[in-house]
Amino acid sequence: QAEEAKVQKKEEEREDFATKGTEKEAGKARQDTDAEALQEAEEKAREEAERADEDAQRATEDLEEKALQNEEQQAKKVAEAEVNALEDAEVEEQTRMEMEEAQEKERQQEAEKARQEAEEKAITEMELQAWREVEITETTARKTLEQDEGQGRQETEVKASKEVEEKARREAENVEEQARNEVEAAQEKVRQEVAEIMEEEEQKVQLQAEENARNEAEMKAREEVGKVEDQSRKEMAGTEGILRQAIEEMARTEAEWAKAEEQARKSAEEKAKMEDLSRKEAEEAEAKARHEAEEMVRREAEVKAREEVTKAEEQARRDTEEAEHKARQQAEEMA
Repeated sequence: QAEEAKVQKKEEEREDFATKGTEKEAGKARQDTDAEALQEAEEKAREEAERADEDAQRATEDLEEKALQNEEQQAKKVAEAEVNALEDAEVEEQTRMEMEEAQEKERQQEAEKARQEAEEKAITEMELQAWREVEITETTARKTLEQDEGQGRQETEVKASKEVEEKARREAENVEEQARNEVEAAQEKVRQEVAEIMEEEEQKVQLQAEENARNEAEMKAREEVGKVEDQSRKEMAGTEGILRQAIEEMARTEAEWAKAEEQARKSAEEKAKMEDLSRKEAEEAEAKARHEAEEMVRREAEVKAREEVTKAEEQARRDTEEAEHKARQQAEEMA
């Protein structure tokens, strides 16, 4: 409506000017009005094209910003999934360590029990062996004493009895010391074997627990990453759809802009043709306007010159009157 009102006003001014001026001047005014309307239409088309381009640019920037935000969100989700997986792995590691401590405590109890049983068994066997050897020694000593008694030598019997007793005592001490040494060696051997077995079992259990925890953590991490990747693909697919719509909208805008440019070009060609046709008329109107301006300047110069002459005459008259007045005063004073 504003454009129509503006055009209506121009038409009214043109018609008013046509009623006051010549037909050539009216034609020039009509051409000027058409040129202004064409220029305004071209300006409006350019502004609309620029606005459409700006809207498309803003839409593209918005989509890029949204895509960047989606990528940041997906990266954040992946990081959270990794953190959750690490936390789960830590919890599993703690649980595994507690189970290993319980198993270690149970193994130590079993090893201690086995060691005590082995020591008791070894001590019992050594004591029995020592007693058997003592009995054998005593039996041998008794037989020797019986033989000596049969020969009827009392001194020999007493001496043999003392020697036999001393020998039996020394042999018993030796057997007891040997039994203690063998018991201690057996205990040390049992402790070493138990320690080696416990260490091997502990390493096996620890390696297996680490392998299980690592496999489970990797499986959970892969599941979380797979979920995040699926979500990312879905969101990226939606973003690509929006981008395609924006690109199609930009393509339509570019087509409209090209159409507007073509229309502006045609309008410019029409304007050029109209300018070619009205150049002579414009030159004639310009010559007429120049002549009128020169005539106006000449008339203004004449009026100004007349005003200057009038002023000069008035000043001369006043100067003459003043001189005559002074002359009369001097004559009166002299008289």
